[in-house]
Amino acid sequence: MPKVIKRFVFFFLLFTNGYTYAQIVNIESLRMEQDSLGFTGREQLSFSLVQNTQRLLLFNNNLALQYRRQKNLFLLVNSLSYSLSEDESFERNGYYHLRHNYILSERWSTELFGQYQVNLPLRIKARYLLGTGVRYSLFKNSRGKLALGSSVMYEYDAELNNERLNRAVRGNFYLSLLLNKKDRYAFSSIVYYQPDLLYWTDFRFNGELRFAFDLWKSLQFVVVAVGNYDAFPVVDADIPRLTYKLTNGLSYSF
Repeated sequence: MPKVIKRFVFFFLLFTNGYTYAQIVNIESLRMEQDSLGFTGREQLSFSLVQNTQRLLLFNNNLALQYRRQKNLFLLVNSLSYSLSEDESFERNGYYHLRHNYILSERWSTELFGQYQVNLPLRIKARYLLGTGVRYSLFKNSRGKLALGSSVMYEYDAELNNERLNRAVRGNFYLSLLLNKKDRYAFSSIVYYQPDLLYWTDFRFNGELRFAFDLWKSLQFVVVAVGNYDAFPVVDADIPRLTYKLTNGLSYSF
């Protein structure tokens, strides 16, 4: 049992330099790199205390569990974020994501996924997604991998502070790159493009860069940069179209 538990746990201590909230959930970055059968997992925790015009507490938890059996791969992701300011204002955002991949060949696999998301800072009361598509591996070896994916998803949004409801059929297209050198470093990059298939001017774009440098055994120094653009965000003058996040910290696995 202890060996099983160790495979589930990945502790991530993060010191935040820049902070904002994303609308597109980057599931690709949470995929397990292991190809072995059975369970694998990752746990990421971050806590920040910021003092500027007022004191702000930030907490984030990400849990990813993956199970692979023969040609079936299941991925469950849960993310929760909380912020508490000195004037006791409280906000939260998070999501639950479930995904199934069926491996057709060494390069091709199908994808089926569902998601529930809430993001109070971006005034998203509830967002539901249900989609399906395919994933193609351009190359994969011990030094890295490159993959692209294409899917169609139905989206249902309920906005906060008003009664506005949004329904859309969106495309979900991504390109993912991972490069690594054992006991040295790892670099990953992922870009998403999500247009409304009926109104192509309504689209979202997300890009993420992640660097991880090995310091000592299971200890890594990690730098992550994320940018998001939404052509038509929630109807609220305070919500920007462009958001970004820059973080760095320490990663420890055991």
